Amino acid sequence: MRSSIRQRFGLGLIILVIVVGSANVIARWSLGKYRTDVESLIDQTIPQLDSLLRLQTSAQGVTQNTLAFLQTNDDQYLLSRTGWVRETERLIGVMDGLTGDTNQPTQESYVALRRSVQSIIEDTQLFIDKASTDDPRVIERRFDQVRDLNLSFDTRFKAYRDLVTDEGVQRRANISNNPLRYMNVLGIIAVLALIGLMALFQYMVFKPIRALQQTAQTVAAGNYQQRAEVKRLDEIGDVVVAFNHLLDSINSEQQALRDQVERVDQARNEAETARSDAAAQLETIQNQRAIIRSMSVPILPVGKRMLVVPLIGELGPQRLKTLQTNVLGRISSDRPRWIIIDVTGVPVIDNLVSQAFSELIDSVRLLGSEPMLVGIRPEVAQALVSTGMNFNSLVVEATLQAGIAYAERHS
Repeated sequence: MRSSIRQRFGLGLIILVIVVGSANVIARWSLGKYRTDVESLIDQTIPQLDSLLRLQTSAQGVTQNTLAFLQTNDDQYLLSRTGWVRETERLIGVMDGLTGDTNQPTQESYVALRRSVQSIIEDTQLFIDKASTDDPRVIERRFDQVRDLNLSFDTRFKAYRDLVTDEGVQRRANISNNPLRYMNVLGIIAVLALIGLMALFQYMVFKPIRALQQTAQTVAAGNYQQRAEVKRLDEIGDVVVAFNHLLDSINSEQQALRDQVERVDQARNEAETARSDAAAQLETIQNQRAIIRSMSVPILPVGKRMLVVPLIGELGPQRLKTLQTNVLGRISSDRPRWIIIDVTGVPVIDNLVSQAFSELIDSVRLLGSEPMLVGIRPEVAQALVSTGMNFNSLVVEATLQAGIAYAERHS
């Protein structure tokens, strides 16, 4: 099934967009979950610690007013103590609702703290009910018992506060690590997707173009039997097929010319008396061979925005005229973005060829296309410079592969 490079790259880009979109959704989801978890941590830990501090204050208020009453027997301390007892009982109810999601050690510590608070309320009330005594030893013993209750409460308060704080820190660390794990996974996915896209580009473009370049170099060295292997059913495959057809045509023409020269030589040997006619005929045949070779001006389409004009052999006036006519005609019909003129196979460039190239380049630009010159060998470059050809704003690349790559980047 035939599929173009554009379709394959389109599919690759669609897959990359899907991967990036999925990564974005996962990232948004992980950040949203992180925000929700943090808000839940704040909603639970901060009120819990705040209520705990209030509970400490109220429990201390109960014990302080109890001690003051035992010392003075003043009823105003009983009224103040009653208010602290009510506040303590209210805070115990609040704390009961905030400790449901804590772990087992924290819950056990809270149960011990709650018992300590109840002991402060109940035992101090018992001491108040039995306060009618003047025995200093009894009063001192009760003072010590109230202080012991307060010290026991402080010890259990600190233990519970430390457990709540440690649990909050641990939960915060766990919450902070989750988005980092998601981000690491997304980074790996993005790197793998980029590597896959680069490998796809290498397989679809660079590898077949390098194979075509090697075949062209072999042909330029004089081996016209070499053919490029066709493995693709896309635009590059079309270029390879056209290139092979061009080589077949050149081979056929050369074989025809060789056969014709052999017949002429045989006729000259057989008709010694008609030497002059045979010489004229041979000259005619040689001229025909030169004309046939000079008329070989193929124009190869590469995609919809590029035409490649490979030139092989000498460039005479007639061939240059044909080159200009054919190229300008194809520009009018195909409207390409680039005209790539490959002079790899041109042995000599003189003033006539240089002038013809300058006129062709100007005409190509007037018709809205960009000219490019590729395959310039050192001796050809020296000849072009010596003829005074203007290279300003003309794109020049060393090889056909580099020219096609440049045109694809700037199309």
